[in-house]
Amino acid sequence: MLQSLCDILRALFSPPYIMLFIAINSTIINMETQVFTSKPTFPVTIDNDAAMDTDVEMVDGEEQTHRLRLQLAATEHKFRRACEQIVLLNYKLSGMQARYDIAKERNLRTFRYTYRLQLAVIEGAKNVYHDYAVTQAERMRSLQMEIFGEIPDHSDGDDRDIEEVDQV
Repeated sequence: MLQSLCDILRALFSPPYIMLFIAINSTIINMETQVFTSKPTFPVTIDNDAAMDTDVEMVDGEEQTHRLRLQLAATEHKFRRACEQIVLLNYKLSGMQARYDIAKERNLRTFRYTYRLQLAVIEGAKNVYHDYAVTQAERMRSLQMEIFGEIPDHSDGDDRDIEEVDQV
């Protein structure tokens, strides 16, 4: 089911940053399903109090990582929904613009006024969703930095920034 969901999302959102989020999400799910059962093969003597403190710290670290991963998944979901809404609002905007253009050609002033108002509302809602999506993308990036340390760059090989630094 996860594979089909990833295929659907790849079809809907083709930019490389969406692919990165899907790949990271798949990696997280794969990591959570693995079972680690490695035990030391040599005898180890550890102070019981120190061992209990280490276990507590380890559990807290695992819980923190789990919480961060849940936050990341929720943020990814919010980001995807915001992107879907932006696409839908773009369709509405183009349809409303076509209606407005027809009313303008026919010189229907009453319709032009209402269509202009509706265009303004749709554009405003789209701008709000865009700002929200940008905020969620920044939040996802910071959560990924906390969880994974650094985010791999999946750009198309565009090294203009590097060239600009070299020229300076």
